[in-house]
Amino acid sequence: MTVWCMNLKDNRGGPKQNRDKELKFRLCLEKSMVAIGWAIPDTVNTWEEYRKKAKEIWAGNEGYLTAATNLQDMKKGDLVWVRNPTGRTLYLVEIIDDVPGIYSSLKEFDICGYRKGEFYLVGEEQLTDELRDGNLRARGTLERMHEDTRGDIRIATVKLFHALKAQANPVRTPVKKEKGP
Repeated sequence: MTVWCMNLKDNRGGPKQNRDKELKFRLCLEKSMVAIGWAIPDTVNTWEEYRKKAKEIWAGNEGYLTAATNLQDMKKGDLVWVRNPTGRTLYLVEIIDDVPGIYSSLKEFDICGYRKGEFYLVGEEQLTDELRDGNLRARGTLERMHEDTRGDIRIATVKLFHALKAQANPVRTPVKKEKGP
């Protein structure tokens, strides 16, 4: 089981960026998915079609390459830390599919490739010292927590996940818009 950190926010900048800073996050929560951007103008139906065309469009973009590779490397059962970008609410997401999917119809929201997931709300009181807020942030869109540098965080995450799963209380309904700090 691999543990990841992911930023679910629109980073496009300029006029294409959504003014609602938590829109991408809310759409992902409502559709039970974690998603990357880097959309392409063509409509595609599979991850393979997307990667072939995106490789040409986003050639040389390290952010795209890292995010797409990491999304593809996720496995069913992996865990992903995500947060509401305008607040402090944390979720732990269990990946429940075997391969990435594509949402060509959500390009305007900076959503393209995705993985299906079950969201579990994490309360502040459930966070241990290892799971401090700063430890659960990705430096880019999607980052793997490596055993040699973040092993204690990975162990604490898995322990917390088993406790959340035992409560059998995944988030299944949309959340209200959260006010920022």
